[in-house]
Amino acid sequence: MSAQLKFCPECNNLLYPRENKREVALEYACRTCPYVQRVVSKDDELDNINADDLVVFRNDVSYHHKEALMIRSDVIHDPTLSRTTEYTCNNCPNHEAVFWQLPESQQTNAMALIFVCNLSSILSWSRRFRSGAWPSPRALECESSSTWSDFKEKFQENSRKGFPLDGDLLHQANAICDMWHGKEYPPYGFYRDICYGVPEEDNFCLYGYMAALFVRARHLMESDEAEYREIAQRDLHYIVVMCGKELSLDYLSSSTWGLDIMDVMINLEETRFISYKEYMKRHPIEPPRDDKIWQPSDRLLGSVGNLSELKVAVIGTHGSLSREPVDQIQRLLRALQNPVEIEVKYYGLEERWCTMDERLCEGDGAGTRLATLFKDVEKDPWKHTWHTMEAELAVAYQEDPFLCAARLLVCTEPLSACLMAMKISEEICGQLPIMVGYFGVALLNLCPPNDIGVMWGHFDRYISGENVLAATNNPILTQQIYYQTGLLWPTVRPHALYTEATYTPIKSTVLVWRSILYIYDTFECMLMRFLEEAAASQLEVPNFEFMKEGRTFTYDEIARYRAVILLPWDHAQMTFYELYSMGVPIFIPSEEWMYRLLYQRGQLSVGEAMYQAIRPGHVPYAVLHGNNGSLEENAEGDGFKADDLPESREAGVRSADTARDVAENLLLKAMEAASQKDLETTTMYTGLALDLVRDMKYFLSVALNTTAIEDTYSSVGVIRRRSGQQKLHHVLWLLPTCFARSL
Repeated sequence: MSAQLKFCPECNNLLYPRENKREVALEYACRTCPYVQRVVSKDDELDNINADDLVVFRNDVSYHHKEALMIRSDVIHDPTLSRTTEYTCNNCPNHEAVFWQLPESQQTNAMALIFVCNLSSILSWSRRFRSGAWPSPRALECESSSTWSDFKEKFQENSRKGFPLDGDLLHQANAICDMWHGKEYPPYGFYRDICYGVPEEDNFCLYGYMAALFVRARHLMESDEAEYREIAQRDLHYIVVMCGKELSLDYLSSSTWGLDIMDVMINLEETRFISYKEYMKRHPIEPPRDDKIWQPSDRLLGSVGNLSELKVAVIGTHGSLSREPVDQIQRLLRALQNPVEIEVKYYGLEERWCTMDERLCEGDGAGTRLATLFKDVEKDPWKHTWHTMEAELAVAYQEDPFLCAARLLVCTEPLSACLMAMKISEEICGQLPIMVGYFGVALLNLCPPNDIGVMWGHFDRYISGENVLAATNNPILTQQIYYQTGLLWPTVRPHALYTEATYTPIKSTVLVWRSILYIYDTFECMLMRFLEEAAASQLEVPNFEFMKEGRTFTYDEIARYRAVILLPWDHAQMTFYELYSMGVPIFIPSEEWMYRLLYQRGQLSVGEAMYQAIRPGHVPYAVLHGNNGSLEENAEGDGFKADDLPESREAGVRSADTARDVAENLLLKAMEAASQKDLETTTMYTGLALDLVRDMKYFLSVALNTTAIEDTYSSVGVIRRRSGQQKLHHVLWLLPTCFARSL
């Protein structure tokens, strides 16, 4: 504001100060009439000038001590404040803070900056949880019983020492194993306890029983007696089974017992015991090697750079994976000396992606046709052939002229459709487009299983040409493709800049991202139990919101949450990169979480038999395959013997019975949700129960020993009968810890 308000004597409007640069003078001018009042010039004597007339702006402040400042805790959620990542907090290891400048004048410090750490409480909460200072739920610890408490104390001491041999501990563990040997499906009571608050009626402790089995297995697995070694392996496998389907009841590391599921799994089918910590010391994970980066040819770059506009057709089933290469291509072409404008259409995306970006659904009828085709192939790939898929793709090309007009084809998944599109473009459109392949799933995903040979023929014809650029979004897939084909494609990590959203935590709520894993259901139960313990201990915790099935968010909405908890179901999940790009704090499991995904879940799972198909003429690098035999030995064999399979009547009946119990439980939860008119929850629980019913049918086929003579069905799809001529692994024995774990 001006030091003193001045008004025009002609029209009574406000006068504004301005500089007369020609005469080097300060003037006050009226913006309504021509009146101008000169105050001072360089030639005037300042002694005759009123000092107030020389003050154009004055900032009146009232000084008070900084100790008297009152700062609200929710100021960290103010999106208008500046943020820094170079701040050092005195209370936590965080380096991010909001800050602003106080309008204060001080004797020694003219202006003051106030910094408020914006993650102190949530990081403190996380650190306290990881350190074990957080109180654990009753179901995990079993401290109400003197029997379990005494054994637990001794087991914890043994765990801290690395599980050395201990005769007294073995004697106590064996007594516990004998006592509870006949208990019917031990995990059932644990599940009821954490999800319904119904404690065990017979004083049984699931994690205590697991610890006892582990102690016995640790002592017997190195025995000279084959019978004892067999008992040890049975105990270890049973621990895995009791952890539920996909380890959905594995919260061992959240308890204080000192047992980790990795200690169990690292010793499966072994005759020499080793703890997971010791294994990691002996076999540290090497940093990623610097792979050779492929450079596109000058002809390929020149064919794009000479254009003023470019039509781009994108074929893929995953919206985020499809947007990533398109966004990077757009940024690259706009940065050229002669910028290239591009027009993009997406084909193959389901309607749910439209909520994130309406432009993803501009493929019109052809896009919907391909989306339906890919979904049908995903449900049952055996019903489709290469010819039927190619014919459907050709119809899409005939329906939409844009596909033929597109000079650039961006393809993500499935590769089979990309190769079909190249052939159709060549035959129908009369031109071979440039293809940019950006892959995030297994190479043979959605490939008709009976036409893998046809796929390899198209692969050799088109992928090796100069018109194709190929890359993956994760190093695991790069190595898988290298193993299958001998081609080492570069890994280009997603940047997810297309979100165009920035972390602005207006909400104080932590969002728990939905997951297709079975553990998502029990995780909600377990988190609620931990929060109950925190409330009893008067600990401050944030609010949590679980993303339910069918709920969608825009990127801007996600960026407003305080943080996100993510339970990945794949090794390279685009959701992670999107959250990371937005700057949203992410809570994810430790790196050991990836091990459970390798065979159980995700598009990179090596459990799918056809994902292991080898390109004709290519010899993979040396890897033990199957029962410690080489790939060549397996290929030359006459098929698998029945004795090699882990199937048995006992295992089938037990697994089917377990699946039935839990399916009944889920249906009861569905009925409860239906009574409250909660359609989303009802649908979720009914779907889970249906999966288990399908698994029951498969387990019964195992018990009846009919898997070799008829097709069977499970929650993961159709499992075709085995034949002596089949050279690829059957799903079951590559997934011994998937179908057998039924919750």
